[in-house]
Amino acid sequence: MKKYITLILTILCLTTCKDQAVFPNSELQTESDTDYIIFGHFYGFCLGERCIEIFKLTNTSLLEDTNDFYPSSQEAYDGAYVSVEQSKFNKLKDIKFEIPDELLNETEKVIGTPDAADGGGIYIELPDGRYWLLDMNEYYLPEYLHPLREQIRAAIAKISE
Repeated sequence: MKKYITLILTILCLTTCKDQAVFPNSELQTESDTDYIIFGHFYGFCLGERCIEIFKLTNTSLLEDTNDFYPSSQEAYDGAYVSVEQSKFNKLKDIKFEIPDELLNETEKVIGTPDAADGGGIYIELPDGRYWLLDMNEYYLPEYLHPLREQIRAAIAKISE
């Protein structure tokens, strides 16, 4: 069993070597459904379905997580994704999330103090398994992440229209 797990992990590592090419010029450019970005927001002290909104965007579809679990800094989000209507995907199909090089080089998974004082947080995950929890409050978020935060907030707002 350990040999199979090692083999699978080796194959996954080898096949993800192309992931840097998925983000030329620090922009998400998807080529297949294996290239994606997971993004969303979360609020701890909140009631209702919109408190945790996590989406997976590929070049052909937009999927929404149905688990609505609060993201952890210990592991990537384990979502259960279902397709949303095509009209919502059409609102986002041309978006190119600008992933700053500084974020790609970041070793910390938590940036700022996401959801402190009930301020909410942003979750972002790349196909290579890297993920981050970002502070929603711009005062605790490095300036280089402000545009990405705004892109994610705008994308979620478009989906919710």
